[in-house]
Formats: sequence, structure tokens, C-alpha cells
Amino acid sequence: MRRALVLAALTGALLASAACGSSDDTNTGSPSAAPTTAASVDVKANTTAACTAIDTLYGSLDATAKADLAKAVAAVSSGDAATAAKSWATVKPLLAAAAATIKAEADKAAAPELKAALADLGAKYEKVANLSSPAEIESVAADLDTASNNVKKVCTDAGVTLKNFE
Repeated sequence: MRRALVLAALTGALLASAACGSSDDTNTGSPSAAPTTAASVDVKANTTAACTAIDTLYGSLDATAKADLAKAVAAVSSGDAATAAKSWATVKPLLAAAAATIKAEADKAAAPELKAALADLGAKYEKVANLSSPAEIESVAADLDTASNNVKKVCTDAGVTLKNFE
């Protein structure tokens, strides 16, 4: 049961990384492209956009990434260090990309509670990406799950329906 929870929590990281290059960043870099004050930001629309972006990222996980994560965790359980290392080497960059994507959404978020929740989730994914082995996953799984649930709660409380968040 615990292994299933760990896989579910970490699958979220892979979901985000699978689509990290697909977000639409319309900022042209000109000073007029960004709001000049917090009052000029529609917080409700911004929150909806950030929550929807994270939900979309979670929904775009490809089967290969899920399989590599499951393989890494299963290999650790069975004592197959070589397979665990190979699968983990495939998953780690995906986790790092997920962390970067989530942190980027946190930077864009206008609502302080969402900004904090996304920043925390991104930091947790970064922590997982920096683990040296999938054997260490269980040491951070509860924190990752808590951070993920916090983002889900903030988005749901804001009236955003999440379809892919586990």
C-alpha cells in the first residue's frame, strides 16, 4: 500500500515534466507586457490559469515515464540495484524538469496562498530529483503528498475543478 502511495505521489512530478516545454508564455519581455501593480492582476483568472496549468501538466504524463518510475521503485524492493540505477537515471531529469515547471507556475501566481503552495510543491519535487537513489523516495513521500494535497485544496477552494491531480 505504501509503495502505491509513493508511486502516486511521484507520478505527479513526472506529469509536470512531460509537458514542461509546452506552456504558453506570452511575455514578450517588454516592460509593458507585465502588470505594473498587483491591483492590475485578475487574481481569480490568474489562479484559474495556474491551477489549470498544473492540472494539465499532471494529465500529460507519458506511459514511459510512469513505467520507469515504477521500475525504479520495484527494483529497489527486489534488490536489483542495476535496474534501479538505470531507471532512476531516466526519472531524475524528469523530476528536475517538473520542479522547474511547478516553480515557474508559482512565480506567475498572484494569490499568495497558491504561490506558496506551488513553491512548496516545486521544492518538494526538487528534493526528490536530488535524491541519489529511488530507495530514498519513502523518506520524502509524505512531504510530497502533503504539498500536492495543499495545491489541490487551494485550487479546489478557488473553484477550479482539477481532473488529473492525484
